[in-house]
Amino acid sequence: MTVPYLVNVALAVSATLAMYLAWYSWRKSTIPGRLYFSWLMLAVAEYSLAVSMELLSSSIPAKVFWSKIEFAGAASVPTLWLLVALSFGQHNRFLTLRWVLFVWIFPAISFILALTNEWHRLIWTDVRIVTAPLGQVAVYEHGPAFWLSMACCQLAVVLGFVTLIGAAFRSPRHQRMQLFILGVAALAPWCANMISLAGLHPLRGLEHAQFAFVLTGVLLAWSILRYGMLQIMPLAYDVVFRSMSEGVIMADAHGQIVEINPAVEQILGLRRDVIGKPVNTVLSKWLGLLQLKTGTIELEPCPSGSSPEAQWLEATSSALTDTHGQIIGSLLLIRDITERKQTEQRLTELRNALADRVRELEEASAHIKTLQGIVPICMYCHKIRTDQESWQQLEIYIQQHSDAQFSHGLCPECAKKHFPKKNPAN
Repeated sequence: MTVPYLVNVALAVSATLAMYLAWYSWRKSTIPGRLYFSWLMLAVAEYSLAVSMELLSSSIPAKVFWSKIEFAGAASVPTLWLLVALSFGQHNRFLTLRWVLFVWIFPAISFILALTNEWHRLIWTDVRIVTAPLGQVAVYEHGPAFWLSMACCQLAVVLGFVTLIGAAFRSPRHQRMQLFILGVAALAPWCANMISLAGLHPLRGLEHAQFAFVLTGVLLAWSILRYGMLQIMPLAYDVVFRSMSEGVIMADAHGQIVEINPAVEQILGLRRDVIGKPVNTVLSKWLGLLQLKTGTIELEPCPSGSSPEAQWLEATSSALTDTHGQIIGSLLLIRDITERKQTEQRLTELRNALADRVRELEEASAHIKTLQGIVPICMYCHKIRTDQESWQQLEIYIQQHSDAQFSHGLCPECAKKHFPKKNPAN
């Protein structure tokens, strides 16, 4: 097989991988910057195909035409890479419409200058065809606008790489590999382009960056298949997530734990090495959590976390969906409600004790009536004066104003006084 054939096959592979990644990102990804990532991959595919078509062309006008088409992808890739890095780093203040339009000014001007190069020669001052191992290739003499455009492109790549490094330092350990691969995939064409600009050409007519995009596509494809880079965005720890009192367990669509927060480490006694493991394995001690699909439940007291004492737990499970409504994971919130349940139990005990006391008092009051205040009574006949200014016998008054009942008998003194004949002593 000839060198031109191998080069074109490599460029075709690069374009195919890039188009697949663009489709995959748009359909499957849940990251906020998926639109930028999809357009980045389409720009890489367009660049690779344009390079291949230029190599296959034989005349100068045809090669220049495809070089102009190629320039569209070459100018767009660094800008889109910067927007992807800003999205991964959650720098949303730089993703407003005003900022996005600003960063597109230089690529747009560069592409327009390339399209109209015959009028001003600011991009290419001269083009000639030479014979090389790749066949008849075009050699371009670059103008000042080309070097200015390249400087802007290199700056965008460097800014994106620095942004990505910052996001990596703030991200969980298991997600740093994803960002590292993404950074290497972006730096490969940048380094290759720097070598080419330095004049080092092992294959004349083929820029190093053109071939480096093949490595970029392979690295990104491997990262997606191996690490699920685009399944759930590698978000950096922020203040809210760290300070949440509720424990958070985030799992992907395959039931693998992708993130936990410090609170769940304290509540359940988990460690960060559970990230990447199946939820069913990690939470096997808490069957109630595994059975919960959606909604909220309370788990019976069980020893967990850093305390050997039994804990009451409340768990809420919800599905994570993307913008198309497809389920891409699940979120489990866990709260330690032991103190609340203990307070509720104490309140229940006090309420029951109070109810028993009230019942006893009601039973007692049902049998008791009391006479209060000063009761006017006749000092001779012992009748009682009522509120209606009438006089009642003592026993009748007491019966009306209490539950007491009278039975009549005869004391010895009255018996002797009123029935002397029946007194045994006589």
